[in-house]
Amino acid sequence: MTLPRRWPISLLSLLAALPAPATAQGQPTTTAPPLTLATVLKRNRELVRELPSVLWVPDGHEATIVRTAADGSQGLHRVTDAGAEDEPLLTAQALRKLLGNDGEKGPARFPDLRWIDQDTLRIEVGNRVLHFAPGSDTPPTTVLTWTAPAAGDEVPATIAPDDQRVASIRDHQLWLTDRSGRARQLTFDGSEDIAYGTAAHRSEFGITQGLFWSPDSRFLAFSREDLRPIAEYPYQDLDAQPPTPVHGRYPMAGGPNSRVQIGV
Repeated sequence: MTLPRRWPISLLSLLAALPAPATAQGQPTTTAPPLTLATVLKRNRELVRELPSVLWVPDGHEATIVRTAADGSQGLHRVTDAGAEDEPLLTAQALRKLLGNDGEKGPARFPDLRWIDQDTLRIEVGNRVLHFAPGSDTPPTTVLTWTAPAAGDEVPATIAPDDQRVASIRDHQLWLTDRSGRARQLTFDGSEDIAYGTAAHRSEFGITQGLFWSPDSRFLAFSREDLRPIAEYPYQDLDAQPPTPVHGRYPMAGGPNSRVQIGV
């Protein structure tokens, strides 16, 4: 698939791609019932209209949009000067089959998508990054994969901008995996009390992550949080019968905090 070069797409074109009101589609007009708290509590998500999301091609002059149908399924539509094309460029259901997940139930929705060039979509699903050219006979190609995180691992994997490497936390240790599948363990002292790659200080002070790739993908900065100065706190696993103790620490006001270092 090659997107035509004759655009650019204007903001008005993207607005024109939004679904038209029901009256513009020839449907009879009806009087909406009054919105009450009881209606909101009963129907909640049904009342939220999901707007199309825009996927720009890297040059910034061409775009596609993801539309969500009434049944929750999604399609990727090309945008032209006249608005969004009715025929989808790709449907989430078709992509689901190409990925071998056609047995999944429920409405088909796209995983994380973005264009990496005029013809190629980058797809991130689970512990894989794939490249795919919509409209071609070539199935999606896996360009990067890594060991899926264990149930207790809370740090999401962080992929380098060039999709050549991925940093992840496994069993409290920092690992680096490249496109060949070679995995290297970079730390050896991680534990429940020595946390690597976390959002240090319990995600406060504007901290939201602990793994940072440089823009050229050559360097990885990572946090190391020593939680041992903080007193242990009596957390409980309430799903267990009877509840069982869970190791953890909580920084009380006025008490010691964790010690954080940044490595590269």
